[in-house]
Amino acid sequence: MIDWTVEVDFPGLALRARGNVDAGEVLGIHGPSGSGKSTLLRVLAGLEPGARGEIRVHGDAWMGRGVQPVPAWRRRCALVAQRPIFFDHLDVRQNLAFGRRRRGLSDDASLFDLLLDVLHLDDLLATDVTRLSGGEMQRLAIARALYSAPDVLLLDEPLTGLDDDRKQRIVDCLLRLRGELRTPTLFVSHHVQEHAWMSDRMVFVDRGCFSESFDVGAALRDRGLNVLDGVLVDERSVRLDVDERLLRVRERPHGLEPGDRVRILLPAEQILLADRTAAGLADQALDLTTSPRRLGDNFEAEVGALKLVLPAGSRGTTAHFNLHPHNLRPI
Repeated sequence: MIDWTVEVDFPGLALRARGNVDAGEVLGIHGPSGSGKSTLLRVLAGLEPGARGEIRVHGDAWMGRGVQPVPAWRRRCALVAQRPIFFDHLDVRQNLAFGRRRRGLSDDASLFDLLLDVLHLDDLLATDVTRLSGGEMQRLAIARALYSAPDVLLLDEPLTGLDDDRKQRIVDCLLRLRGELRTPTLFVSHHVQEHAWMSDRMVFVDRGCFSESFDVGAALRDRGLNVLDGVLVDERSVRLDVDERLLRVRERPHGLEPGDRVRILLPAEQILLADRTAAGLADQALDLTTSPRRLGDNFEAEVGALKLVLPAGSRGTTAHFNLHPHNLRPI
């Protein structure tokens, strides 16, 4: 676990942040460019010498009153940036192993093999890093970070510049590794969809001021995205946590098995509000139990214990929608 109460001042920006992340949890940090998202990661990593406050990791003080701050090179944290930097004279295998050896740790064959398998780096070990694609470079950066056995993983917009297919592959890898390694993770992005894929909780930051944390589903509803967690009970059915309602998926989700926990990402614009009598519009037809009310640029209504964000301007008493495999993510 990591917890912090920190502040740092720059011309035009006064950052004030307080928070915590538990083992195996991903805290999403969302906000506009220049608001202080990356600065917080740099403070936690020990890269901002003017920072003040307290940082504790697994009970050990990295910074605090009466405590000599632990220098960056001694903090067991790993920072993955948008544009990772590698040693051009080393191949993929040597770059991957560098951080762990720099910390004086012995090789861990089982972890090494796990990272190669999950991040699909097996066939690239002898490759010159200058010949890697953008997606391969990001996968290598994540593998290098995790192989260094960090107490905290700091992800600074690691999906920026990648196409949707590469993003989803890396997200799948990170989610699997989170379950295996249980490393507390801070994930910075200004894309709502990426937080829906990755984050358990979210904080919002604006001009250095950080909000309290919110459950990711509650945090994203007012941004027009329904985030529903549940369990895949057979090849084409999901039982929701909130009310044990079963929802059907049009096709079998690739890579998921019955019993897997999943997250449904359903944008408001994919829901059609109409009357119950409009049969055949979609696979799901959920009768609203409350009248729609304004929620930001959209509307919100309840279906029993389930809250749904609905598109603005729509009328009706029943929410009609389909679920496709791309609406589901493992969690």
